[in-house]
Amino acid sequence: MYNENYYKNGKMLQLRPYAEAIHTFKTGDGTIIAIFQGNRGDNPELDFRVKYLNNDPEARPVQLPHVDWVVDLLIKAQKYPNEVKELLDYFITFYDTCKPFSSVADRASYTQNL
Repeated sequence: MYNENYYKNGKMLQLRPYAEAIHTFKTGDGTIIAIFQGNRGDNPELDFRVKYLNNDPEARPVQLPHVDWVVDLLIKAQKYPNEVKELLDYFITFYDTCKPFSSVADRASYTQNL
């Protein structure tokens, strides 16, 4: 059961400022991942933030700072060097080939392709 303050009708919510997620996804383990409007960079209307919400009635959405992701990856690299290298290679290729959203409408019409 998810915290009803932050997840209703299939959408993740943020309370301050109040906003519904642009897109909300549920992973296989039940974690909710959502994209919210951001406000940074040269095109703030295209900026977005990613938050996740665990399946717990007391959980709150979390947006991890970039530093936490890097430290986590460095720790995992000690035990899983090949897997971390594969992950980094994947993201380098993805970054080199992906194109950013060109408009708010483009971002709003995004669909998950798995």
